[in-house]
Amino acid sequence: KQWYQRRVRGICHKDQRLRVGDHIIEVNGRSLRNVTHRQAFSYLDKASSPIKLLILRPSLKTNISNPIPELVLEPQMVELVKEPGDELGIRIMSSHREHGV
Repeated sequence: KQWYQRRVRGICHKDQRLRVGDHIIEVNGRSLRNVTHRQAFSYLDKASSPIKLLILRPSLKTNISNPIPELVLEPQMVELVKEPGDELGIRIMSSHREHGV
């Protein structure tokens, strides 16, 4: 998985749908599970427009049977349009606790 940090410039900053802490799972249908950081960066850098990102977004959920908030990862699809010369404007980080990216 890749954790996402938004930079001040780039299409992700302008779009505003990605959030710091989102887990990027796929880029245009290509899984980022068990790939190196370098491979994940390459997939993002070379992705053609529209760029479809499958993300998992951390959120806290409660329910009637268990009022203690539980951390869950909710899947969402984000589609970005990248024009020639545009930068994504993101920084990705790997988890040191998990295998792969």
